[in-house]
Amino acid sequence: MAVPTTLETQPTRRSELAGFLRARRERLSPQEVGLPPGPRRRTPGLRREELALLAGVGVTWYTWLEQGRPINASVQVLDAVARTLRLDQAEREHLYRLAEATPVHAVTGAEPPSPAVVDIAHGGSANVTVDVQRMIDGPGGFTITGKSYVPGIKAAKASGQFAADGSGSATVAITVTQSVPNGYYPLVLTTRVGDSSRTFKLLVTVDRD
Repeated sequence: MAVPTTLETQPTRRSELAGFLRARRERLSPQEVGLPPGPRRRTPGLRREELALLAGVGVTWYTWLEQGRPINASVQVLDAVARTLRLDQAEREHLYRLAEATPVHAVTGAEPPSPAVVDIAHGGSANVTVDVQRMIDGPGGFTITGKSYVPGIKAAKASGQFAADGSGSATVAITVTQSVPNGYYPLVLTTRVGDSSRTFKLLVTVDRD
């Protein structure tokens, strides 16, 4: 008995998902996300480990997802991958369909800072401006906090007030101690407006030079 063409088997979906993620990753150059091109790149675009770090997900987990293995992907994780890949709305919806996930439409909140990658020397600091939009039923102010899984990387708490049009911004000071080795480190930034919050990730690159 033939399988109806309107139905897609899970292996087929996983295979399509793997190909879609790989193609979108390979079209995104390191320079577009603030990374150095580096020598000896055997494939175009970002490496899997670079994409995973930028999205704040595990390298092994993302590798398995792109290989089409049967693993579960939450909407929050897919959102992080979609933002890192810079997918448009149609591509996002295609990603959710292939991953069999239902997107959550956030009302408002903080948008990822620009650039998404910040270079800081050992013992140095950098300021990142975060743009915020008023959340529904939120008060007139907001706070931004940062959390790193590396003890030597810290983000100072920042706060701000909304303008009449509901927009606002605050500058987050990020510091790196001399003890932090060279590498890429995700930093989680959380914007809070009353009881509402939104979290996104920033990639800190540390270099002794």
